Amino acid sequence: MSDGVFFTPTLEQAFNQAGLPFPADVDLSLITRYSTNGNKTDKSGWLRHFPDGHGAVFRCWRGAVSFVWQHREEGSPGPTREQLKKAKEQAVIARKQAKAERDDLHVRTALSIEVKYAELPPATDKNAYCTRTVITPPDSVKQGAQRQLVIPVYDGEGTLNPFRTFPLMAESNLAKTPK
Repeated sequence: MSDGVFFTPTLEQAFNQAGLPFPADVDLSLITRYSTNGNKTDKSGWLRHFPDGHGAVFRCWRGAVSFVWQHREEGSPGPTREQLKKAKEQAVIARKQAKAERDDLHVRTALSIEVKYAELPPATDKNAYCTRTVITPPDSVKQGAQRQLVIPVYDGEGTLNPFRTFPLMAESNLAKTPK
C-alpha cells in the first residue's frame, strides 16, 4: 500500500488533492466512515484523526492507496524528513486501529445477522410466492416479517453474510403459468 502525504492548512484541502469527497460529519475521537461514491449506504471511506489533532489518515477500502494529512499553514517551509517519518508512523498506527475496528464491526454484524436469521420462521410452500410458482423452499430458506423469502448466503469460511431477501411480487408480476 502506498501513501499520499499532504501538508495543507485544512483536512478538506487534503481530501480535494486526493480526489475523495470530504465527509459531512467527522468524529475526531473515532473512525469516521463515509460514502466515497455518493451512495448513502456505501461506507467504504474512512478517516481517523491522529491523537495530536494536527493530522489524520484516510482512505477508501476499495483502493490500494491511503492518504496522510498533516496540518501545515500556507507559505510554511516544506516538511522535514523527520516530519514525514512521524506522519507515516502515525498513519501506520491509525491504519491498524481502523482495521481492528472494521474487523470488530464485521464480527458483531455477523453475530447480529446469525441471531436475526435464527429467529425467523421457516418458509413453507404456503408462502404466496412459493404457492404461485409451485416451489417448495429448502429448509434453509426463511420467511421475513413481510412474508418475503430470506435466503442465507455464506462465505467460504461458513459465516452468514447479510441475507438476500426477495419481496413478494404483485400478482401481475408473476408468470401466469409457472415454468
